[in-house]
Amino acid sequence: MIAGGASPTTADVLVTPDGAAIDAQTVPDLPEDNYYQCVAAVDENTLVAVGGFLGSRRQAYRFTAGSSAWETLPDMLEKRAGMGCGVVVGGGRYVMVAGGEVDGEQLDSTEMLDLTTMTWTSGSKIYLTI
Repeated sequence: MIAGGASPTTADVLVTPDGAAIDAQTVPDLPEDNYYQCVAAVDENTLVAVGGFLGSRRQAYRFTAGSSAWETLPDMLEKRAGMGCGVVVGGGRYVMVAGGEVDGEQLDSTEMLDLTTMTWTSGSKIYLTI
């Protein structure tokens, strides 16, 4: 699954359910306008979108294929935009978020969302190169 798009509310998704054909689908609009958020594919049916320059900048949402709307998740611990994110599997499944910026300042922090308990925890610092 690949997600992205130029609109502040809409993500276009390419899905390969059988590993062969690629179908473009448009998922429902995010609950609020945003940009520079990060979207990660949790599995072949689920996306998580976090952060961005608009709203609380700590917001997190989950979309599951077949549903008609994004579900609101607990807010991240820090405001972030333009960060990296991905899914880590090991003793559970986590959405890992790293770096980004807030109010023009680069962030060297990380945090992760445990998708079983739906709680965020702080992680290690990352090294920033200037």
